Amino acid sequence: MDTTALDIITSDFYRALSFRNHPDYELNATDIEAFFYGDGFMIDNGFKEPVIYTAESYLKNIISLVADREIENYMRRELSARTEFFGKIAHRTSVYEYSFDDHQLPNPTRGIAYIQFVWVDGNWKIVSMIWADENEERRIEA
Repeated sequence: MDTTALDIITSDFYRALSFRNHPDYELNATDIEAFFYGDGFMIDNGFKEPVIYTAESYLKNIISLVADREIENYMRRELSARTEFFGKIAHRTSVYEYSFDDHQLPNPTRGIAYIQFVWVDGNWKIVSMIWADENEERRIEA
């Protein structure tokens, strides 16, 4: 199958998660939730214990961090991907980079996300996403 649709969805999803501190900017939960089938699950497994979110609770957490001025900017983008299809399901291994400071940092943090999609009503939707950032114990091969 052609990966073009999932390339676009993943790029658009990462772009929707990204923001810059700007007085007119407001995180829009509807924009993020539209990528998901049902509640969606997002799991950050880069800590001692997994942190599990629904799409809605992830956005609430980000909105709270922005309101408390713990983060002001966030950028995430895909560097490379491999996608496997089986009928109306797809699994994507997405190598990404992100930054909390500036969208053009020379060495942003990298990680790997596994994203599962389902084909429903003529569209691909995210069912779940689990990710972990690269660190000294986990390195992404070039």
